Amino acid sequence: MDRILEIDPVSRTAVVEAGVINKSLDVAVAVHDLAFAPDPASSAISTVGGNIATNAGGLRCVKYGTTRGSVLAVRVVLADGEVVCLGGKTRKNATGLDLLGLIVGSEGSLGVIVEATVALIPRPWNEQMILACFDDESALERAAEAVARSRVVPAAFEMMDRESIGVVGERLLRLLDIDRLGAGLLIVRTDGAGASAEIEALAASLSVPGVRPSRRLSAPESELVMQLRRGSGVEGVGDPQVGSDDRWWLGEDMTLPIRSLARYLRHARSVAASHEVRISHIAHLGDGNVHPSLTLAKEYGSEEDARTWLQAAADELVRFALAEGGALTGEHGVGLAKLPWIDEALSLEVREIQRRVKRALDPNGILNPGKAL
Repeated sequence: MDRILEIDPVSRTAVVEAGVINKSLDVAVAVHDLAFAPDPASSAISTVGGNIATNAGGLRCVKYGTTRGSVLAVRVVLADGEVVCLGGKTRKNATGLDLLGLIVGSEGSLGVIVEATVALIPRPWNEQMILACFDDESALERAAEAVARSRVVPAAFEMMDRESIGVVGERLLRLLDIDRLGAGLLIVRTDGAGASAEIEALAASLSVPGVRPSRRLSAPESELVMQLRRGSGVEGVGDPQVGSDDRWWLGEDMTLPIRSLARYLRHARSVAASHEVRISHIAHLGDGNVHPSLTLAKEYGSEEDARTWLQAAADELVRFALAEGGALTGEHGVGLAKLPWIDEALSLEVREIQRRVKRALDPNGILNPGKAL
């Protein structure tokens, strides 16, 4: 199911089968100067159907929204085999209950998505980028608050801490005349007709204590930075894997209020020390979506040992985010890995409502059993 069935450049829509790769759709609509807004770091391998099933986000979602805002209709196979179409080709539709919204983010637990009509956006152009280095967690929070208070919505606002950047990234930064990284890097991008004025306004906003904005980058330099950022993306969540440096690795995904970022990062530092694990972070800073990566040297034991050790550290991070009013997952979904925290993330009443919906659409529990709900 990997065919692009229709592209309508006038209505700015596309009809695609669920197996179409994100990047393939984006390339196909580029000839019409359009783009598919969802832009996960895994866009070269992720599918449109998968994006819809998890309500994926990505680097552009601070300005253009998550996948939910780009889905106009789905064709879905229900548990009894019935095929139904939800939504339509128009961007406004106030007819009846929002069953389409129910399917988006349901992780295959309510139906199998086989086709989708998605909204497209004018292709981002005149992209401008600056970087900013921050000295510590407090400086990072000041920078995030300054951007949030500005009158500009950036096209991307990303954070990479020193640990996530690595040796290759530090060499790149030196090429860009950034000789003192500090605790980490902020990536700020704007696009569109007002991009030049917007990037200058954001650079001015970032002139807060402990933050050092860079000059405006050239287009080739910006592309190198985006390659660095995408190369550090979290591949998945929940199960230890062998990292490139022969370490067990566990990725996580949760959201936090911007005012809680500094406290969270300090807490993560203490968790890393107490559990003797290495924790690095990348984040979609514009919407508070953090992606910690936890690693442990293989010499500490087997995969099963690593799972127990790393999960204990991850548990403290997730519980802190929930206590601060954050969300259990920002864009990866619940699946199996996050089920242990679902009781804390959702009230008993909300969980029961979700179970009633599940029973109504899948009374025998055959759709993605044991996951998400």
